[in-house]
Amino acid sequence: MSKKLIDLQADFFLPLWRRVAVVLACAIWTSLEIIGHNVEWALFASAITLYCFFQFFFLFAPTKK
Repeated sequence: MSKKLIDLQADFFLPLWRRVAVVLACAIWTSLEIIGHNVEWALFASAITLYCFFQFFFLFAPTKK
């Protein structure tokens, strides 16, 4: 059994609204960093946003325990 630091396939994310809320919060964070001219943080936040979007809407298959 392997444990992940951040498990995006957890049952917690089964409701669609939670997945949308996480991606939206990350996108807002990215926008704020772009507005603030923080290039490095904007790249970091956009990478997290894209990763969450891909995990939640393309690869999402939570495991039943």
